[in-house]
Amino acid sequence: MVSTKWVFIVKILHRKIKRFKARLVARGFTQKYGIDYIEIFTPTVRINTLRIFFTIVAKFDLECSHFDIKNAFIESHFKEEIWFSTPNGVKIKKGYAFRALRSLYELK
Repeated sequence: MVSTKWVFIVKILHRKIKRFKARLVARGFTQKYGIDYIEIFTPTVRINTLRIFFTIVAKFDLECSHFDIKNAFIESHFKEEIWFSTPNGVKIKKGYAFRALRSLYELK
């Protein structure tokens, strides 16, 4: 069972409080290999591959677009079942627990 914690942030704009934010963060260091996760995969590109790609785009006078998806990992689905302990301030019936349907910050 993975533990969680709340992270509270105060957004300030021009010295005034704009809004309060709360985020539930998983404590990824409590995950156990083979139980909570099997492999870790982070899609990244090597700089050499990127240089070759841009060279081909320039050579053939092609157009290239860039998309930055900031929270793509949050939209990912799990193959494993990940269970969380109850976060502070949340009350549930005894014997119940939280199961993650999608990714949370700090999960492996």
